Amino acid sequence: MKKQKSQQTTPQNKGTDVQPGTHIKAEPFISEEHIRLRAYQIFQTRGSASGHDLDDWLVAEIELKAEAGVRQPPADGKTTQ
Repeated sequence: MKKQKSQQTTPQNKGTDVQPGTHIKAEPFISEEHIRLRAYQIFQTRGSASGHDLDDWLVAEIELKAEAGVRQPPADGKTTQ
């Protein structure tokens, strides 16, 4: 009786649809430090009134991502076709 060779799979590209040589566009990276500095600028512009730290952070993050060209998902969570 002959032994059959078992087929081995390689871990390369396992579970992905990306073919070798395909260019993947990466989203621009916005660091926490950049967001922190912009949020502080917003805080100062608002007269340094406390109690709006989360709002300042979120506005800073949205502004910086918009400047970098990062597309934001719709506020309602639905995708458009």
